[in-house]
Amino acid sequence: MLPALLALIVVAAPQGAAIEPVSRESSSVSEVEASSPAAARARDAVDRAKLAHYGTPPLAERARTAGLDAAAITRLLGDLEASCPAEGRCPELAQEPALRPLLGALAAVGSRADAKLLLRLDARGIWAAGSALEGILAREMANASATARCAPPSAAELRSARAALGGFLVLRRHGEHMVAEAPSATELDDLAYFLAAVAESGPEVGVAAEKPVSPAARTAPATPDPEGRRLHEAITRARARGDVDAIARSARAYLDRLGFPGPIDVAAEGDWAWGGARFSYVLRDLAEASELRGDFVLADQLYRRANPGGGACGTSVSSRWAEQVKGAIRSSEHRGECRLAVAERLLDIDGPVHYAWSTTAPGEDYGPARLAGGG
Repeated sequence: MLPALLALIVVAAPQGAAIEPVSRESSSVSEVEASSPAAARARDAVDRAKLAHYGTPPLAERARTAGLDAAAITRLLGDLEASCPAEGRCPELAQEPALRPLLGALAAVGSRADAKLLLRLDARGIWAAGSALEGILAREMANASATARCAPPSAAELRSARAALGGFLVLRRHGEHMVAEAPSATELDDLAYFLAAVAESGPEVGVAAEKPVSPAARTAPATPDPEGRRLHEAITRARARGDVDAIARSARAYLDRLGFPGPIDVAAEGDWAWGGARFSYVLRDLAEASELRGDFVLADQLYRRANPGGGACGTSVSSRWAEQVKGAIRSSEHRGECRLAVAERLLDIDGPVHYAWSTTAPGEDYGPARLAGGG
């Protein structure tokens, strides 16, 4: 449990320092694997750059000072991956103590060009690779937001929003009773500002209306869907290869069969996972692939559209929803317009950033600090 918690700290804050390496005694890596040339090179690089230590200077600076640019780090990670079997998960690699510090460093200095390797590692069960990719995308969001428009509502927008509140009433408690009263001028001004600020926001994340399912269809046995299974397996294989274009092609073909880009025919979906309908997973696959390919309009639509729940098990709904919210914010910033994601930023899903000690750069925060900085 403790190593997993420490690993979460490392990759959730890729600009910061990583954890101390796992000791040989606590690792399940065999002596043969521990002494492999690839593992020795990786551990030497981690030690030389002090990637597994807390404190300053920032992780990116330490990596670059030690000559570990993105290309050097991906070579080390690729050599570690090569020690795995040709296909499938690689639990031995997950136990390599140099892995997480290297992934943290790649999150700090890499680019979306490194997605191919990170997708491959993620498919092998290295969850920290997915977090490293998110760290890279957050840094790219920060670069995009530096030039994106983020102006406050104009005077004309405020007047329009204020005029629409002519009949607005406020419920106030008076003793045991609720009484409808006219709001104060200050209350109306505040509400008008909020409504004007969120007027351009996209659809709410995770609540898209697809084609309704009849009660009979909900209880009817699923119809075999060999083509759907084939396409889903093609997506899985493409992720294992890190082939973003192939992921996009197979995902689009899967969704087109169900009515995409129009409402999805939920009753035609023959594959359901614990977290919901398979098409929701495929929508997220296509959203990620679209973001990596630079199609931020489609990525924004899909991150907002996928249903993070809908299955028998709700334990991961909040994490899937948070991933979609972050994707929508990143896509909006890359489109050059922060106003599309004002509502999502106000959710502050990653919590307030205390810059006195946090290693998250201001531009990489998904909260409202960006809005305040834009005026």
